[in-house]
Amino acid sequence: MEHVDGVVLSSAADCAGLPRERAAAITDVLVRTLATLHDADLTGTDLETFGQPVGYLGRQATLWTAQWTRTKVRDLPGFERLARWLAARTDAFADRPWALVHGDYRLDNLILAPDTSQVRAVLDWEMATRGDPVCDVALLLVYWTEPGDTLRRHVPVALGVTDRPGFGDRAAVLRAYTAIRPVDSDHLDVCLALTCLKLAVIMESIYFRHLQGNQLGSDAAEMAGAAAALVDMGLRVVDGQGVAALGS
Repeated sequence: MEHVDGVVLSSAADCAGLPRERAAAITDVLVRTLATLHDADLTGTDLETFGQPVGYLGRQATLWTAQWTRTKVRDLPGFERLARWLAARTDAFADRPWALVHGDYRLDNLILAPDTSQVRAVLDWEMATRGDPVCDVALLLVYWTEPGDTLRRHVPVALGVTDRPGFGDRAAVLRAYTAIRPVDSDHLDVCLALTCLKLAVIMESIYFRHLQGNQLGSDAAEMAGAAAALVDMGLRVVDGQGVAALGS
């Protein structure tokens, strides 16, 4: 661990004054950095045996579905259908190439150079493992925000950070990544649905702790709406809307 001097864009206010060209450059370096992480050769490093990449998607779906049972505070319509859909499909992608997975890759987890032309550090590695790199892409897209979003506005994390002109929409972010590392749409849909389910469980767990008086923070009470919105987004992916479901 060491101090890294730079800029963290963690709120809409942080990005409010960015020129269009600067926002576009930030998006480009963010996507290229993620692709570089996924291309990292771990051979001969301490990360060579990090995690268990085989069967990653199936284990994630099972783990987060079980966590829902432990911490849910209500029966959320649609959660079971989303979980069943995932359980029936994750095995089909078990043999896809694995990579170093960050687990929480988004703009506010980067330290940028003062001129924002390069990434100086990637923060918050506690969810990292070897696994399916498309899950990182899916999470980046779910956390991305665009003007006109509806369901995403109920998830009080990094709200409005990428709404400025120049950042581009989710489809543009996906095109930029797939120009470097191709991703097929069926694979992405499974990872999008899994990400929505996982984040719904995390938001519900925060709300659960809030009700018990164990979760501080002004956003905790809003997590009930966040979990419901994420399940709805996941179901729209399941029903064939793909990335467009995230802006519903």
